[in-house]
Amino acid sequence: ASIVAIVLVVIAMVGYYRFAGVVASVAVIFNLFIIWGILQNLGAALTLPGIAGLVLSLGMAVDANVLVFERYREEFKISGRVGAAIQAGYSKAFTAIVDSNITTIIAALILLQFDSGPIKSFAVMLIIGVISSMFTALFMTRYFFAGWVKRNKDKPLVMSDWIGKPNINFLSWTRPVVICSLIVMIMGSLLFNAQKTTIFGMDFTGGYSLQVDMKEKEGLDDYRLLVKDALVAAGASPADVDVRQLSRPNQLRIQLSTALEEAGKPFAGMTDAEPVPGAAYEYENNPRIEWLVKALSAKGLDIPESELSTLNANWTNVSGQLSDTMRNNAIMAIGLALLSILAYITIRFEFKYAIAAVIGLIHDVIITMGILALFHKIGFSVQINLDVIGAIMTIIGYSLNDTIIVFDRIREDVHLHRKWKFEDIINHALNVTLSRTLMTSGSTLLVLLALVFLGGKSIFAFSLVMTIGVVVGTLSSLFVATPVLLYFHNREQKKLENQHA
Repeated sequence: ASIVAIVLVVIAMVGYYRFAGVVASVAVIFNLFIIWGILQNLGAALTLPGIAGLVLSLGMAVDANVLVFERYREEFKISGRVGAAIQAGYSKAFTAIVDSNITTIIAALILLQFDSGPIKSFAVMLIIGVISSMFTALFMTRYFFAGWVKRNKDKPLVMSDWIGKPNINFLSWTRPVVICSLIVMIMGSLLFNAQKTTIFGMDFTGGYSLQVDMKEKEGLDDYRLLVKDALVAAGASPADVDVRQLSRPNQLRIQLSTALEEAGKPFAGMTDAEPVPGAAYEYENNPRIEWLVKALSAKGLDIPESELSTLNANWTNVSGQLSDTMRNNAIMAIGLALLSILAYITIRFEFKYAIAAVIGLIHDVIITMGILALFHKIGFSVQINLDVIGAIMTIIGYSLNDTIIVFDRIREDVHLHRKWKFEDIINHALNVTLSRTLMTSGSTLLVLLALVFLGGKSIFAFSLVMTIGVVVGTLSSLFVATPVLLYFHNREQKKLENQHA
């Protein structure tokens, strides 16, 4: 999935930006090697939340190059000089790249302080990836283009221009978009609330865990799926079972949800121990283990006799990894991250920009969770677990990055076009950054769709949540955050008028 994703991104970049796309693609691949080298030196494990941070940092690496190229295109049309256009492209894109990356690093540094494994893994990867992507985008490619201009003098960088010069009145869509968003948010919240007992995975609800070595079968190298299918056939739902491979293909950790205790489920009414006279093995006194062994045996999956004697010792009743304290820490971390982002954007921009960005982020998370609840309702095997939490944090970072790029252009246009109405400035900024928005979102979606279709069942929910989030985050940058900004701007202007009246 990763190889396909990288190939698709390279094809998209080269297809649209031609030679400049080749340079950017080399920089992105070089960025991957830097991240990998740092992880090796830190001795860090690569987890799913860590991959979430990697995907986001790669998206930012592509984004930074796209910003520069789009700026180069604008400047070259004005000056007609390649060297000056490249210089202007890097200098004018610099503040947008730095602001979007610093807000992400601030959030990651705060998340790093909280003792939650997935959050910490996500934060470490994100910090490494952001710093690395800034280095490759702002220094490595710039150094190359500086040398290229000297060698080729005024030979222009040829790029495709599929989008041209759009003139879309984005703000005219505010009312229908707000109505649709509110409907989706309300329906999603109701769906989520109705499924709160089943939508949370074992990382939250706890359950039962058994580590076991299956009897080896010739030619079989994936016991995991067969074991899960056997337990589902015995009455468990796919969401109630999680099977993870350990050091060998036949060495598994089987996790069972507490939802199996509900009426009509296999564990309903079972006690922790039911002594069986003359039992050959201790596990036979535990009705839950007995059910599991019989379910596997019914599908021809046997456990060696040497393992049967230790089954009871390898059975544990686990509480949710995300205990009340850890859950509260995670919520507090995300809350502090949002407040810090609010403070930074207020300092770098104005308070109205900051509050608009944060409202956009909250909108994205609620919509994404609502859509996830819908997928859960219609039968997709998706639940909220620690991996999905990593994906949600990625959505926050991605959406924020997208919004700040647009806000940076609005801030620039406010100084350039002082006589324009604020709504005209917003529409202009959205139109001139549209090519960049579509290219960045498109390249990130190529990565995520590869993970959705080729990544397998174990990361399906994680990939799906990130895909939903990227689409929602892109739309919110265009149709939600900017109308909110306009609303607060108009309130500010009205207050000033009342003071002068």
